[in-house]
Amino acid sequence: MQLTIRPGHRGDEAAVAHVHVAAWRAAYVGIMPATYLAGLREDDRARTYRFGTAGAPMTLIAEGTGADAGSGIVGFAALGTLSDGVAQGELYALNVHPDYWGRGVGSRLLAAAVEALRAAGVTRATLWVVAANQRARRFYEQRGWRPDGTGRTESLGRFAGPSTSATVGEVRYAIDL
Repeated sequence: MQLTIRPGHRGDEAAVAHVHVAAWRAAYVGIMPATYLAGLREDDRARTYRFGTAGAPMTLIAEGTGADAGSGIVGFAALGTLSDGVAQGELYALNVHPDYWGRGVGSRLLAAAVEALRAAGVTRATLWVVAANQRARRFYEQRGWRPDGTGRTESLGRFAGPSTSATVGEVRYAIDL
């Protein structure tokens, strides 16, 4: 598969939401309640994206081309910088459709996100990962990210409709760029 990394733009919302929901439903089996995962709705998720609008996080899209490219968009990364004068950035999300796991999409997206942060003058970046998501933790650790000793509990109810919620422990990872 050939892969293009490009900025997200209006019109990508539904395809990105499809990737986001599929990735979470695969990655969080046994970590988040099954009712929460079943309650994830692509249309709810798509309404939260603001691609191409002022103040929205930068979103990078992984778009496949070729016979095995599927629907086109196979992954995305959302990132931004702190606005308080500190040269620090954050990777808010990195999700790849599970049909494309292990094919280099996540690695390419992460590299592009790090390069975009560097280009913005960032010298240190952080991200939050669900503590029980060992696959994601290994992925980041293999690419030089390290836990910085900070944890939090995150309520995720807003993404699966009003009657469904989940609470997870998260660990913050950091890397010097």
